[in-house]
Amino acid sequence: MQIPDQTEWPELGDKEKYAHNIRMEDWAKDKKPVWEKICEKYGGNKEAFDWGTWFFFDWATGKAWPTLSTITKARKFGWNRYDDTYEAWIETFRTFENAGILPRNHLLHADKATTKTRLANEEKKGVTNEGDAPPVVAA
Repeated sequence: MQIPDQTEWPELGDKEKYAHNIRMEDWAKDKKPVWEKICEKYGGNKEAFDWGTWFFFDWATGKAWPTLSTITKARKFGWNRYDDTYEAWIETFRTFENAGILPRNHLLHADKATTKTRLANEEKKGVTNEGDAPPVVAA
C-alpha cells in the first residue's frame, strides 16, 4: 500500500508534532469573556472554560505518527457493548447540560429562532442593520 506524503501541515522540529492551521491553545486565549457572556445569557458554568485542555487538543490532533485504534483486544476480554458515536456525543452534551456546565440546548435554539424571526420581520419592513449602526428604515 502506498501512502501519500502529508503536505498540509509541516512537522515542527524534533518534537514529532505537526503545525496546525489553528492552534486551540492560542485561539482560546481571548475567548473566556465570550464564554462568560454566553453563561450569563443562557446559563452554564463560567469556570468550565478554565477546564478546557486546549494544549491537549493540539497534541492529540497534531501527532506526526499514525494512530490506529481497535476494539479487538477489548472484545477478546468480553467487552461486547456497542455505542453509536453520534448518540454518545449527544448523551455527553446532555449530561453537561444537566450538570449545569453547558447552557441548555433548547435555550440556544429558542434564541436563534427568535433572532431569525426578528430579522425576517425587519427585512419585510425594509429595516437594515449594518454592523453596530442603529437600524435604518429604507425609503
